[in-house]
Amino acid sequence: MSTRFDTLIRACLEEMNEDPHPVTGVTTAAGTTGSLVDTDTLKDTSAEASAARFVGQWLRFMDSGTPSVENIRKIKTYAPDTGTLVPESNFDNAPGSGKTYERHEKLHPARLKACINDILAELRYQDILPLTLVADGDMEDTGTVTDKWGNDQNGTPLKDTSYVLFGRQSLKVTAGAANGYTYPKTNTPVTPGETLIVWAPAYGDQKGAKLVLYDVTNAAEIESGEHYDEGWGLLYFTCTVPEGCYEVRPHLVTVTNGGAVYWDHVGILKQAQKVYDSPSWLSREQNLIRAVSFPYGSSLTSANADNAYRLFTRSSDHEHCVASARAERGVVPLRLTLGQAPSDPLFVVGKRKGYPALSADADETDADGTLVKCGAVALAFRRLGREYGGEAGYWARIFNGLRPEEEPPQELHMISSYRR
Repeated sequence: MSTRFDTLIRACLEEMNEDPHPVTGVTTAAGTTGSLVDTDTLKDTSAEASAARFVGQWLRFMDSGTPSVENIRKIKTYAPDTGTLVPESNFDNAPGSGKTYERHEKLHPARLKACINDILAELRYQDILPLTLVADGDMEDTGTVTDKWGNDQNGTPLKDTSYVLFGRQSLKVTAGAANGYTYPKTNTPVTPGETLIVWAPAYGDQKGAKLVLYDVTNAAEIESGEHYDEGWGLLYFTCTVPEGCYEVRPHLVTVTNGGAVYWDHVGILKQAQKVYDSPSWLSREQNLIRAVSFPYGSSLTSANADNAYRLFTRSSDHEHCVASARAERGVVPLRLTLGQAPSDPLFVVGKRKGYPALSADADETDADGTLVKCGAVALAFRRLGREYGGEAGYWARIFNGLRPEEEPPQELHMISSYRR
């Protein structure tokens, strides 16, 4: 179950704020750029009411502007008889009635958000992605797409999440002309005479998905596969590297002008090779779980289908012997050694470090919300300094108790000691 960013923030505040007032409130009247009014939560006409109660704390809310802007302001004055808070500097826009706001007692909201994202960056989760010699063949790179994929052949590449089988995204290729294609800008080195295993799952939407293995050295097509089905199809073939060919690359083609094809990944393996560079997301050998192969299904029978099959319909075969070799300061820090050379598309199962960072309130994470909350609260108290060492230790113990056994425990060293 996914958890929103603002839900995590408020869960942390519930544990960190000491004042018995709710950590959030809702404005009951339209304020001004210099005031926020909440007579339901903030108004206090009792003899014990104190105008100093919330002074020095932070407010955080999304205002009523277009577009809505996050406002973070320190509270300058509090009028308990009217339930009014006045910020030290004016809001960007006046908070309208019905706006939810937060009170942050101890830590600036930006730093609490950083604690949540720092914990997300440290957590690991199990993933399965292809083992491939193609640069960014798993489509997981999050940088500028045209840094890795060519856009000069009437095919516009774009990372997309609409149709995905493995990982976080696929590569959408939109054709600006018939047979428009993209290709990885880094070629794959090969040796003449060796046998290659080439595959790519493609969501074609009847627009024509074609996978071409291209001989870069001799500027010639080696082999191809294509399908015109609605939905997913696996393009798969083996081929022998031609004489005089020393570099190849896959072309991901959208046949129909104006159409789009979604490529989940593209794989190239060498049938006689057992040692491969570890995928970039798997940099530590203790995160390796196993390697599995997914044999392809029956042939697609639609018109013009060639080297096209149903997706991985058979159960996976466990590659029982997968060893790792680590070079701490090597260009390639980790390599995988297979017990047997691959004969089908091969995938690596392992622990992947780092959930995506959150930014907007509505952003969501698939990480366990309780685990993230406990870790973020422990980290926030640690960053507040030695005065909160007991609280930091308490929440770190809860966090480590909830964390999977293979995860390293959170350290409690008080490296940074400053308030607010």
